[in-house]
Amino acid sequence: MLKNLQEVSDLVSSLIPEHLQGIIAPNNFRNTKYGKNIYRFTTRCVSMELLEKLKNSEKVKDVLFHPSAPPPGEGMDGIASRYRVYLIVELD
Repeated sequence: MLKNLQEVSDLVSSLIPEHLQGIIAPNNFRNTKYGKNIYRFTTRCVSMELLEKLKNSEKVKDVLFHPSAPPPGEGMDGIASRYRVYLIVELD
């Protein structure tokens, strides 16, 4: 089970494909108001390979994501969205 934000961050970072290091750039890891087993982070873009790796992790029950408007200068380009990714983790 993932017990804190550092463990969630470490898991996500370890699963980012090497060729996408620095592009995906996950940040803003947070707990959510939706439950103690749901964590959230934001990223500039989404990789299906990363989502599949997260979903296939024994520690993760499900993965959800949606686009979100980034603050000025934070997106991949002037009109791109960023994404919020939610991890629903297994409870003991």
